[in-house]
Amino acid sequence: MRGPITLIQDSVAYVRKHAALLFGTYALPALIASFVYANVTNGLPAEAEDMTASDLQLLAFSTIIFIVISVFVSLALLRAVTDPQGTTIEKAYRYSLKHFLPFIYLSALVGIVTMLGFVALIIPGILLMVWFMFAQFCFVDDGKRGVDAMRASRELVRGKWWAAFGRSMALVGIAIAAIIPVAIILGISFGNNSLAANFFSEVLTVIITPVAVAYMYFLYLDLKKVRSAA
Repeated sequence: MRGPITLIQDSVAYVRKHAALLFGTYALPALIASFVYANVTNGLPAEAEDMTASDLQLLAFSTIIFIVISVFVSLALLRAVTDPQGTTIEKAYRYSLKHFLPFIYLSALVGIVTMLGFVALIIPGILLMVWFMFAQFCFVDDGKRGVDAMRASRELVRGKWWAAFGRSMALVGIAIAAIIPVAIILGISFGNNSLAANFFSEVLTVIITPVAVAYMYFLYLDLKKVRSAA
């Protein structure tokens, strides 16, 4: 299995090679969704008790729409990352539209099970999170659905839990190391101008996300190779 540094290097090279497809699929829709959501919610009171009924309705509606669009865009990006040769931006979104409901179901299952693990005790939550963190790739790459995708992800991780956990945490550490200096610069540059700071934060997220997805995809492929060789 590749180490974290090699995975990052391969992921950056992969994203650069397929930049037009990956950023074309993800960047503009993600930025528009985030910017609209920020503008809609920016005028709302900061505290829930200060909100009127209409404020709460607007917040709930905006949040639901934002989540739906985010999941829709994320699924299209997953498709583009896993099959860049056979996918165009249009095909990625056609795939996302066709498989959106089963993907939402899988994401909800993984989220609920993992959350219950964290509510029960922290350690079971971490265990479940690592078991199922490749379920979305099993969905897109192998055509698994629901519980079958979760089982396939757990089978991939079996015997390699620490390797998967360590490499995923390395990705988090690398992302944080990249984000913190930028966050400091944005805070100094824009001060109280939250909309401008949020915009540039979203631009950074748009740059990092395809690399992170490619990193996890390569880790998923490495685990598949290990499993097939066993």
